[in-house]
Amino acid sequence: YWCDDGDLLLVVQDHVFKLKHTALDCSEVFRDMFAFAHSSADEELGGCAVVHLTDAPRDWMLLLQCMDDPHKFWETDDVTYDTLASALRLATKYEIPVVREPAVARLQALWPPATQLETMDTRAFSPHRFDAITLARQCDLPEILPAIFYSLAV
Repeated sequence: YWCDDGDLLLVVQDHVFKLKHTALDCSEVFRDMFAFAHSSADEELGGCAVVHLTDAPRDWMLLLQCMDDPHKFWETDDVTYDTLASALRLATKYEIPVVREPAVARLQALWPPATQLETMDTRAFSPHRFDAITLARQCDLPEILPAIFYSLAV
C-alpha cells in the first residue's frame, strides 16, 4: 500500500505503508496522535512522519483496503472469518467506527443475541468458534458469547 504523495509512513514490523495522514482521520486514536505530534519533534523520513506499529502487516493491509472503500469491502459475501477478525481487532484498537460497525454486524449475524438464537444458521457452527470467544472478549462484544457457547453445546 503506497501513495506517492503520502505524508505518513506506517512501519508495521518489516513492512512500510505510505499514505496521507488524512486517510486515518476516521480513527480517534490517530487523530489524537497527529494533533499531539504537531507540537513535538517526532521521527521523520523523507519529509514523512514515521509511526511504528506492532500489529501484523497483513491486518494493516486489510484495514487500509477496507478504509479505502468500506462499502465495497463489506458488500461481498466472500469476507472470510479471518479477514473479519483482523479488521475488527484493529478497528477496535484504533477506534475506527467505519470499519468496526460493519464487522460487528457481520459477527452478530453469525452469533445473534441470546433472544434471537433461533435465527442462527449453519455458519454459527464454524471451526472459528473458539477464536470467536477470544475475539468477543478482546473487542468488547459480550452479546455474541451466549450464541457461541450454545453452538458449542449442541
